[in-house]
Amino acid sequence: MPERVNGATDGGVVGQRPRRFQERFEPAVTRFVLPAICVTGLTAQFVQPVGTPWRARPSSVVPCSG
Repeated sequence: MPERVNGATDGGVVGQRPRRFQERFEPAVTRFVLPAICVTGLTAQFVQPVGTPWRARPSSVVPCSG
């Protein structure tokens, strides 16, 4: 195993904490995020968008100028 410049190896205490955190929570985060992305994509395909695009508005509607 190659040593780092300061003499620490990959088995150091500092690197173990984030690695344990990632190993513990990565499966749960993945199980939540991937289905959320799929549901959002399917919803976007079958639901009509809300509101009208700015260019499609009638010319009588004037935006507030503050």
